[in-house]
Amino acid sequence: VEIFDNSPTPPPATIPTVAGDDSTLFLFQDDVGWQLGRRETARGDGAGGSYILNNKTVAYEKVAVNGDGSFAAFVSSDHDFCVIRTDSTGLSCIGYPNTFSSVAMSPSARTVALVLLDSSGNPDNKITLIDISTAASQTIVLKAAATDAGSTNTIAYADVMAFDFNKSRLFYDAVTNTTASDGTSFSSWSIYALDI
Repeated sequence: VEIFDNSPTPPPATIPTVAGDDSTLFLFQDDVGWQLGRRETARGDGAGGSYILNNKTVAYEKVAVNGDGSFAAFVSSDHDFCVIRTDSTGLSCIGYPNTFSSVAMSPSARTVALVLLDSSGNPDNKITLIDISTAASQTIVLKAAATDAGSTNTIAYADVMAFDFNKSRLFYDAVTNTTASDGTSFSSWSIYALDI
């Protein structure tokens, strides 16, 4: 048996980093509901963090943050789409309650991905991509991976979503409903990647 030495694998592309003290956005529950908090030493936050929102609660969903950490997007507790600067200024909701289930934002903050609620108030099996700078949108119906029978429309809805650094893929977890050959139905969570 001969073993030949091949060329080494090239190093991965570098990803720009942001210099500074670590900071964190987090959800916590108080007497009013789920709140958005921040712990950032540079802003004088203590070990317990500080409230970012006043008079607004959030849905129990992932909060999306842009690449430099200055801007956050979230779904409010009344299921509206909202944005805020992480210095606690500039809170703005678009004014469509009972419409949104979850959100993701690209590192550049140029693209958002949204899962909308259907007429019954349940998450839909589609992801809507919106280019913020042009207002162009694209809606993608979610389908499970192809099998011998072809692609199936068994995904009930996407939940948590995140863009990769280059905004070329959107990762999401989703509930998939399946019926076995004996008629038994079951649901499972899977992770998917969508080339965009």
